[in-house]
Amino acid sequence: MKTFFLVVALVVVQLGSVDTFLAILLDRSNRHSDYRQEVAEWVKRLYPTERAGVTYLPESEAREEAFSKLLSIAKRSTKARQYLIQALISVVQDQKAFPETRIDAAWLLGKLRSLESLNILVKYLDLKGIAGSISLTFHPMVSIIVEMGEIAIPYLEKAMNDEKISIREEASLALGEIGGEKAKKVLERALSTETEESVKEAIKWNLNEIRIRSQRKQR
Repeated sequence: MKTFFLVVALVVVQLGSVDTFLAILLDRSNRHSDYRQEVAEWVKRLYPTERAGVTYLPESEAREEAFSKLLSIAKRSTKARQYLIQALISVVQDQKAFPETRIDAAWLLGKLRSLESLNILVKYLDLKGIAGSISLTFHPMVSIIVEMGEIAIPYLEKAMNDEKISIREEASLALGEIGGEKAKKVLERALSTETEESVKEAIKWNLNEIRIRSQRKQR
């Protein structure tokens, strides 16, 4: 007990007053207790706004600020991180939300390297948004999964058996970009059982990409 009071006294001397010391303790306490409200407020900023009957997506600066704030909240405590992850998973699963909002939430889950969200991220691998309808080379969910690396391979292997052709095609692309022997074996097994021609072509193309990269490394 004496040691505790000695430490408090030393801190108070350094900070200049008891009020300052207590203010810091209260600030830290509030930061932990208010994370739920903060998460709700910053996640809300990822959603479009409506003015005069017109829907506007968040501007890039507003999105970047929301990303920064939410990632900083996740660093406060394990509880704050888990609460944020669950909130973001709910956004990704919200099929009434704009695809861009769902993709932003998925991007944050990728940055958090949230293993518990991988099943959900893989389930919506073919989510592309407005940009995806314009460009055939835009694969935002694939990019998010690829950034997570080899830990995603078992989830992608399951996706190669998904009933949706588009999911299987996107999963093969993700495996091709992750590369390596594990991804290669998954694609080879999938090729032996796949019946859809477009998926077969995607698998073959991605297997070839893995081989090319492997050959370049050996040079």
